Amino acid sequence: MTARFQVVSLPRRTVDDRVDGAVPAPAADVRPRRRFTWRFLAANNRSLATVDGFFPDAASCIASIHELKRGLKSAECDYVRDENGLWTWVVHVDQAVVASTHRYPRQLRARMTCESFRLLASDPAATRNVQVVYR
Repeated sequence: MTARFQVVSLPRRTVDDRVDGAVPAPAADVRPRRRFTWRFLAANNRSLATVDGFFPDAASCIASIHELKRGLKSAECDYVRDENGLWTWVVHVDQAVVASTHRYPRQLRARMTCESFRLLASDPAATRNVQVVYR
């Protein structure tokens, strides 16, 4: 198996769901029932990167993957240390955040993961068969 992008479909909260005691949305709420996001998996199925945000459908989510791939050559990685001393990275294309990752205890590991992502995600095989997973 090779490194690849995977689109994940998540259920959107329904009208009957309540968050922190909030009043549910009116019955006329016509928001889509699902939302989509992507993640980039290494060959060993570990998640290397995710997109920040959600898309209304799988097609627009896949389109964002192709847009990311077009901008990877000019992309920049930024490394940030959080309040707990852990490191994360974000990839910027034209000043927009297009990918990020989870936290690492060492900056070196964050740097290595970002560079691995940039290299592996630019491979044409990474988008050959984008799988859509429904949860």
